Amino acid sequence: MKPSPIIIFVASLAFACVVNAQSTLSNGSTISADENGPVGSSSFTPSSVTLDGTNLILSTTQDFTSLVPAFGNLTGYNITITGLSSSPTSESISDFFVFSTADPDFDASGTTPPNRFEFNLTSITEDYISSSDANFSGTGTLIDITSTYADTPATFSISFSGADDYSFTVEAVPEPTTISLFAAGILGALALRRRKI
Repeated sequence: MKPSPIIIFVASLAFACVVNAQSTLSNGSTISADENGPVGSSSFTPSSVTLDGTNLILSTTQDFTSLVPAFGNLTGYNITITGLSSSPTSESISDFFVFSTADPDFDASGTTPPNRFEFNLTSITEDYISSSDANFSGTGTLIDITSTYADTPATFSISFSGADDYSFTVEAVPEPTTISLFAAGILGALALRRRKI
């Protein structure tokens, strides 16, 4: 029995999608960093936050382990963001975090090419605030400027333990639906192949 042209077209399309598919960064790929700028360059209030422009990457996990050297520099968005509350505030800020470049103080290298990854902010929330400490979190997208990895949804959390002392993490959280659709396409192509036999 000769396969129909529709089955050949669908199988060819599925194969092309599999061959050309970019993978997203692995779930849980994380960057942990500390502020590393001059005293007085970061702060928070009950409705705003300002980050240092210079931050030091302390550790990485999963995909970032081989791509982002520890003790490189991460550039943070250092313009005050206002109007924050305990509800997510929509913000569209490109290059909220950019990483990484070499840090001469630690004799550490950056990514190849420099500043290979960008985190574009889409929302930010004030999770907790007191007179001496605060926590903020948010969502956005991680971009690999080399296009080796597809744009990947991500989250971040920032913990202040004083006006000029904070640490934060950025974590890749690829959408389960994207992974599920990709898996369903592969299973469908395999089912068609098996049915032909």
